[in-house]
Parts: sequence; structure tokens; C-alpha cells
Amino acid sequence: MVDADTEMTRRRAAQLSDALEAAGTNERRNDKHIIVLIPKRHVETWIRALLGNQVDELTDYTRPTPAPKHIKEAAAELDEWTRPGGNPGPTSPLSLTASLPEWRKIPS
Repeated sequence: MVDADTEMTRRRAAQLSDALEAAGTNERRNDKHIIVLIPKRHVETWIRALLGNQVDELTDYTRPTPAPKHIKEAAAELDEWTRPGGNPGPTSPLSLTASLPEWRKIPS
């Protein structure tokens, strides 16, 4: 997982792919337990969106730091979005919506 920050998510994905190749594993096959998550701008953007807040992918949402209870609530919402037939909520930014197939690879 790497934040996109102000970079393009494609550029960050390429950096992760390069890191896999440098580690001697250049393929992301379905039998490998590798997922790629790239929040744009920060993971806090996703947390806020999962809590039902409107967000954009330019604003820095790192302050204030989310409380542990809010992170748990966001995780529960993400679990709903990633279930079979689940859909992202109306506050989901593009990078979070695009990441849902990756989240679904995690065995339950």
C-alpha cells in the first residue's frame, strides 16, 4: 500500500510493480497473495469517505488523525462495499472505487 499523494495513481502502481520486479516477483497472479492499494491523496481520504463524508482527492485529510473507533467504523463500511454484490457508497472517491477489486481478493 502506498499513498498516491499528489502523484498519479498509475505512477504509484508502476513504482510498486518495479519494486516487485526488483524483488524477483514480477507477476501479480491470482494465486499470489499480493494486492495493490493506492489511496489518492492519503488513506485518511478513504476513511473519511467510508464514514459518509464528501471528499476530494486533492485536499489533505491527515489532520485531525482519525480516532480508532472511526477507523473501525470505516473498516466495517469497507467490508460491506467489498461483499459480493456490494457497491461503493456515494462518497467513494475514484481511487477507492478502483481499489474494490483488489480488496475483494483478500480471503474472508
